[in-house]
Amino acid sequence: TSVVEYGAITINIGLASQQCGIANLTLPSLQVGDSAILAPSTVNFPSGLSLTPLIVATAGTLPVQACNPTKTALSVTGLTVLVYRLVGSG
Repeated sequence: TSVVEYGAITINIGLASQQCGIANLTLPSLQVGDSAILAPSTVNFPSGLSLTPLIVATAGTLPVQACNPTKTALSVTGLTVLVYRLVGSG
């Protein structure tokens, strides 16, 4: 596995309290079997939000499990995260 810096991407997501969902991020250079590391690029990262990148099953699309374990709904607009591509991690 090698790490390739990809850049930044903006995420918009809404989650009910104590719920998870899958956000599909478009990253054209990703190939099947790749994954990524996501890092917040702002100090205003929403409290309680967790983002877990999964293995790419469709080229160009990174599935990310987003979870909100808090007791209130969460709506995030314009959250910028840094993406580091893991080549051939699957």
